[in-house]
Amino acid sequence: MGNGASLKRNSLAGSRAKPWSYWASVKTHRMMHLATLAMRQNLRHGYYNLWSVPRELRAPWQQILFEASKNLQMQRVHAKLLKPVFDDEYLALLEGKIPGKNFQRSGKEVWVFMSSTFTDTRIERDLLMEDVYPFIRQYCRHIGLIFNVVDLRWGVRKERSDQHEAVDICMKEVTRCRQNSVGPYFVGIVGNKYGFQPIPSSIEKSIFEKLINYLESVPSKDTEDTRIISLLKQWYLLDTNNVVSEYILQPVSYKYPGYLIGDKKDIESWHKDSEDMQLALRKAANQVQLASKKYQEFNISITEMEFQGALDDDSINEDQHRHYFFMRSLHGFDEHHPMSYKYIDKDGKRVDFEAQRKLERLKKGIEEIIPSKNISRYTLQWNGEDEDNINVEENKEKLRMFCDQFCSYMVESIQAAAASLGGPDDPVYDEVYQHNSFCADRSDYFIGRKNLVETVMQYLSQLHGNLPFVIHGISGSGKTSIIAKTFTSSLQNWESNDTGR
Repeated sequence: MGNGASLKRNSLAGSRAKPWSYWASVKTHRMMHLATLAMRQNLRHGYYNLWSVPRELRAPWQQILFEASKNLQMQRVHAKLLKPVFDDEYLALLEGKIPGKNFQRSGKEVWVFMSSTFTDTRIERDLLMEDVYPFIRQYCRHIGLIFNVVDLRWGVRKERSDQHEAVDICMKEVTRCRQNSVGPYFVGIVGNKYGFQPIPSSIEKSIFEKLINYLESVPSKDTEDTRIISLLKQWYLLDTNNVVSEYILQPVSYKYPGYLIGDKKDIESWHKDSEDMQLALRKAANQVQLASKKYQEFNISITEMEFQGALDDDSINEDQHRHYFFMRSLHGFDEHHPMSYKYIDKDGKRVDFEAQRKLERLKKGIEEIIPSKNISRYTLQWNGEDEDNINVEENKEKLRMFCDQFCSYMVESIQAAAASLGGPDDPVYDEVYQHNSFCADRSDYFIGRKNLVETVMQYLSQLHGNLPFVIHGISGSGKTSIIAKTFTSSLQNWESNDTGR
């Protein structure tokens, strides 16, 4: 629920509903759930025909699932991480004491971000959704956790892509997975493709003008160059409201309104404009003097951005067991095949050697900072005659090993993290703790509506309430937030006081 609600018949002008980003994420998770169900249906009908039964019925995974809870308890006992059930912290929670801000909250969810280029790893991602994710979800339920995977190959809503927010959404999801996940939070698959390099959604004023000045200074009789410079000036408009003034890339619908409703002509026109502008900006950035970080903004793929977001210095030092990488190569790959663009970066009909150099640099960087035990390598046979170019039947053993390796890593990483959570091993404690944490979260972001809270507080301060107090409002209007804020306020204001309740 949101942060606005009504008490009895009080008006709620100015109340806040849930932000758009919340509902966008709900739609994304729903799409992923429906996709998983579809994949499971395909498995029953032999879509890839790699297994006759689901993973939870195959050895040794059936036994791993059966012994999941017992093995976790043994590991926790061995590590002496189980706390007494009735310690002070537990009793305080039962008395309604909300943990302080410095209290380390032990989450119950696993959030894994899947990162790779999309067109060349479709089979691997499909197999994970068919066979691995359902098993990991069951495994997590056996040890009291909830498993979630973030797979953005389904894309983002048109309204968000219209505002050029796809990159921002990806990076926020990587951060969210890292902060909230119990155990693993990032898995990357690196193949032969560096991936899409997006056009920046904003450029600092001084840098944009430096790039434009360079492009205008280059002698050219080609009217196409003049057109692209004009495009840049049309699409990027100056915004002086920021601390550092910057040029902002305007929404796609600013020039192509049909983009939002799927008009093919407008979509193709935008893709042509954005590609031309990106190439021009990259060309200029390669010639003018820019700081390394600023230069990279024009020369980096979304996939590498995701890797960087997951692998900063803190992550490398502290989270080595929480990310895993697969390095895939293709045997017999034909770069001249009409469908080869799905598996390698192309500049027209030729291989994009600049992108390939960036890919090799990325692979080398991963191998230098990630422990070898966290990297798995495999090779698939390319088949130019097959519809998918990678024939599943020819590669079934390698694909089975890929899925098994992924599953083994997840089980080991999740179990190790779950064993280190600590806290009383008691379902009542878990439930009360989650309620308290939820209440604290809602209270932290509660703004305004003091009159509504005071009305509830006045009712609670009565020694005897003859009538029940009803808080009503439409879904998402903030009823839960008001109750949470009232509860936390009552603890602060009436500590050690007997109110008769």
